[in-house]
Amino acid sequence: MYKNILVIDTSNKYCSVTIFKENKIFNIKKHCPNKHTKYIFLIINDILKNSKIILTDIDLLVYNSGPGNFSSMRVGITVIEGLSYSLNITKIGLSHLMMIAEEAWIQTGIKNIITTIKCNKVNIYFALYKKNKNGLWIGKNSECILDKNDLIKKISKLKGKWILVSHINEIFNHTTINLLNKNLQLQFIQNLSISSKSIINIIKILVLNNKKIYNNINYINNIF
Repeated sequence: MYKNILVIDTSNKYCSVTIFKENKIFNIKKHCPNKHTKYIFLIINDILKNSKIILTDIDLLVYNSGPGNFSSMRVGITVIEGLSYSLNITKIGLSHLMMIAEEAWIQTGIKNIITTIKCNKVNIYFALYKKNKNGLWIGKNSECILDKNDLIKKISKLKGKWILVSHINEIFNHTTINLLNKNLQLQFIQNLSISSKSIINIIKILVLNNKKIYNNINYINNIF
């Protein structure tokens, strides 16, 4: 297991930096819409002081690989890439939708998660994630961009107990889906916030299973 992990997430209006050191989690999260570049290095400097380590002590770099706001997301990715190259530190990218799934599982204990993020006025980032017996999330290949109608069609075909994480009121009336499929037990979570714990959990499981995450989807072309 890596001893000192630095995690950067700038996928939305917040700039979040986490350090995992000797089983302790340090986190600084600042609301700074469109000002991530201004604050990112200040936050990194502060969290290094709080955790009493220096950059050369870091042995793993982690970033949110999307989907998310392109302008802010590239700030965090650029910083991680720069640190990785200059200090020769291993880096991995974690799917934003997978992070949401982990947080939903922590809160509910349910291993079948539908994750969604609003893309634009008509499209939605979507994924179906299932947690296997080893704790790994299976569903990376399901990540895609759908419109409202296709989203409802996909969800209405599911069976069993699922969690749907979404800004429900912006997408659809959830009662409609339950009526379409009586074999589906759908529980809803709105406005879920990803915790540092969920990100560290994913990293631990990946390391234990000797896995890496690769981001093969080009979200950038579909943001605007």
